[in-house]
Amino acid sequence: QHDILDTNEYSLAGSYDYGLVKMHIQEFAENAADWMHFSPIHGKMMFPFTRYEIPIIGRWLNIHHEPDTHVGGGINKKDSMAIQTNKYGPDNKYFLYFINRSHLKWKGKAIPKSNGNANITFCGPAGVCIFRMSIPSFDPDAQIVLFHTHLPEDKMNLRVRFHWYAHHKLPKLLVWYVVGNWISQWTNDIDIWENKILLKKPCLVRGDGPIFKVRRWWRQFYPKDEEEKQKKIEKKVVINNNQDEVKEPEDDKSKIIEQTVNNNDTENSMEW
Repeated sequence: QHDILDTNEYSLAGSYDYGLVKMHIQEFAENAADWMHFSPIHGKMMFPFTRYEIPIIGRWLNIHHEPDTHVGGGINKKDSMAIQTNKYGPDNKYFLYFINRSHLKWKGKAIPKSNGNANITFCGPAGVCIFRMSIPSFDPDAQIVLFHTHLPEDKMNLRVRFHWYAHHKLPKLLVWYVVGNWISQWTNDIDIWENKILLKKPCLVRGDGPIFKVRRWWRQFYPKDEEEKQKKIEKKVVINNNQDEVKEPEDDKSKIIEQTVNNNDTENSMEW
């Protein structure tokens, strides 16, 4: 049992019903693994609760993101260790955690005490996502807890709603801006989600993020026959520092995509 929030310290601060978005629910989970899109899509300052960038100042002021993605349930030992050590939530196979540490940059240089952290819990197949947002320089223990929900109306239409709670220490104007900026940044993804297609074998480059780790995690929410289809189309990819090569599996019915990095710096390795 994990407490989501203490109602003695938190109260409802707002709600917003965005309406329908034409996308598959899996897209939002994959978004947490698409690390390279954060700078170009979410690096600009926005007017809260709008789709408009703040003009002129965006030439010099931008948002720098440092994302990370962990799957629960002991599927990945390093992920489980991070979940348990940092107390993100249950180390359960039905939970995925996206961590984003961000700060502002002025003309390419970090602005002191501008850090903002967001820990996002994906409950099941992203139907309910719980955001815990904090500003360490203000009060690291005073958070904004936002419930971002997706209700499938059919296969390709989601009803999206936001409900957020704020710690009593946080000024209402700050809460309004932080939540409004998140919703604005989220809307920047909509045009992509509504116009992209799912590639079974996407062409990835180093740094793209753990796309296939998230796909393997998400596969459990499909019916078993669909899960078997997903397994059949995957290959085994072996990446070496000196040479990249793709090897066909001996039995393409059971192999999954994985990455082996041939160096001593395991901290820089990435599982695809």
